[in-house]
Amino acid sequence: MSTGWKTVTLADVCSFENGDRGKNYPGRKAFVKTGVPFINSGHLKGGTINTDKMNFIERERFNLVSRGKIIKGDLLFCLRGSLGKFAIVDDISEGAIASSLIIVRPGEQLNNRYLAAYFSSQLCLAQINKFRNGAAQPNLSGKNLGLFKIPLPLLPEQKRIVAILDETFAGIDQAIANTKKNLTNAREVFESYLNGVFIQKDEGWTETSLVNEIELLTGFAFKSKGYSEEPNSIKLLRGDNIIQGAFRWESAKKWSASDVDSYSKYYLRAGDVVLAMDRTWVKAGLKYAQIEEKDLPCLLVQRVARLRPKSNLDSNFLKYLISSNEFTKYVLSIQTGSGVPHISGAQIKAFQFGKPTTAIQKKTSAELDKLHLEIQHLESIYQKKLTALAELKQSILHKAFTGELTQTPEQELAEAC
Repeated sequence: MSTGWKTVTLADVCSFENGDRGKNYPGRKAFVKTGVPFINSGHLKGGTINTDKMNFIERERFNLVSRGKIIKGDLLFCLRGSLGKFAIVDDISEGAIASSLIIVRPGEQLNNRYLAAYFSSQLCLAQINKFRNGAAQPNLSGKNLGLFKIPLPLLPEQKRIVAILDETFAGIDQAIANTKKNLTNAREVFESYLNGVFIQKDEGWTETSLVNEIELLTGFAFKSKGYSEEPNSIKLLRGDNIIQGAFRWESAKKWSASDVDSYSKYYLRAGDVVLAMDRTWVKAGLKYAQIEEKDLPCLLVQRVARLRPKSNLDSNFLKYLISSNEFTKYVLSIQTGSGVPHISGAQIKAFQFGKPTTAIQKKTSAELDKLHLEIQHLESIYQKKLTALAELKQSILHKAFTGELTQTPEQELAEAC
């Protein structure tokens, strides 16, 4: 550690204040359209307070709150759930905090932006992992937060470090924004081409419905008491295992391989397209995917539809059809239920679309496959750059808290950007 630096605990240089949990604690029923901001962990984003969906309480109730009132320059730190989320109180002049947050108020020895940088660092993450409690609902106590160790130079050095970090991170953040934009543009190129295929139908395309082109099967209600952990057990494909164009098998339930003879009709094949029938569309997109050899063997579970193309429909063409905006719009127009929106097998089969000849289907699918591979390659490059930029941030923070950040790391920044 550099000369003049010392290691202290947050309790040595900060004061802490929890939200008021007493009878005056503002519950959800107390929220009003305008008033004094009431801040919870969901409002903390990227080190700032997101006011887009702010909750408010009446001033009369705010006046009754005995603690947890913010002032400019405070830092808010999340003690439950999303541990480590934080924000500087900057643009909000007054407000109260939820019980999941704690106010961290730097004393005279500590610059609040230096503390914010510390909260962003792996050094702080290590302290969180050391003192956290709970598995399903991770949490920290204010007392343990006070035990966090922080390297502390004199105030002028803290301000110098903050100035370097501000300049450097502005460049990194711009590079991250540009990379994310490139990533979005690449995906939009593919989506535009894909959707154009099913909107601008060429001559020779005929109108048909899925009922004429596929064999649809919904899965079996495998009972949870029969789930197996045996080494050769067969995966069960549930709606939860399907995401946007892919599978997540980590949480897959399994069935004993010695008890599958009576369920042979529910075996899936490579090329089958599967579609979740409950919550078919979520914010991330349509829950569909195509079975590949690596996914087999697996059995189809209830509330998942298997779409198996007949002889005049190419399986890849079917996959792209289901992933198109035309089908998504159809799903959104027919799904029913507010708690768990769902669709039926009959509704799936009723979907109408334009179908070209088998030869054109295969040609179109091949072109889409090629473009998809190119986009995936670009996505890989952009994702690696985002990872490198995030790692650069942590490398610079490490130098900042070990006294090694003597000047703006211009070369590292230039190479990353």
